[in-house]
Order: sequence, then C-alpha cells, then structure tokens
Amino acid sequence: MTLPAQDIFIGRQPILDRDQQVYAYELLFRRGTQNSAEVTDALALLPKEKFVLEVLETVELTPDVVRRCRALKDMGYTLALDDFVRLEEQHRPLLEMADIVKVELMGMDDAALRQTVAALRPWPVTLLAE
Repeated sequence: MTLPAQDIFIGRQPILDRDQQVYAYELLFRRGTQNSAEVTDALALLPKEKFVLEVLETVELTPDVVRRCRALKDMGYTLALDDFVRLEEQHRPLLEMADIVKVELMGMDDAALRQTVAALRPWPVTLLAE
C-alpha cells in the first residue's frame, strides 16, 4: 500500500555512546496519528551497511519474528534490541543474534542496571544506554 507523502512521518533519533557522541541514528517511521510503523519495503530504505534493524522488547517474539530476524541477520543487517529492561526467557533467541542491546534506563536504579548488565554479559553485544 502506497501512502500519500503527507501521511508519512520520519523521525531521526541519535544513538549516543558513553561520551555522548553520536554512534548511529535510529529512524522512526509513523503513519498519520498512529504511534506505530507501517513499512512495506524496509530493505529499500537504507543499505545494510548503515541500517540497524531494531526489535522492541514489547514485540511478541513468535517463531516467525525470530525466523525473519535471522534471515535479515544472515543477509548482513545489524540487529538491535530496543527498550531492554530485564532479561526474560523470550529474549534468548534474539540475544543469540543481536549486535546491540539498548538498555532502557528510565526508572531503573543502580542495582537493577547492574543486574541487567550482568545478565547480558554472556552475549557478545554492544550495550547502549537509552
């Protein structure tokens, strides 16, 4: 489905490293007043060398979602888990292939942050604060 240009909103959100320098940018796509993305040809948006596929923690990780993430990862795309708060069993399939985990710091105290970081140590991922 093709949407009129006035109905599509694209936002750019910086992803910062620990020194507050821009590491990459996250592109946010929205249609109209909905707070959700509807992209029908995501592979044409950006080249895989500069594109990070982001999976929200709130996405239901069905076998199909995991399979599609694996296919994109195998094609050379970078996989980032967004809004990560705590390790749950459902995250394990994506952590096996993730490159980046964006830890949601809002509302997280120091003890919870230490626990989350310790839980993520077994995976070779780059941790980013969000």
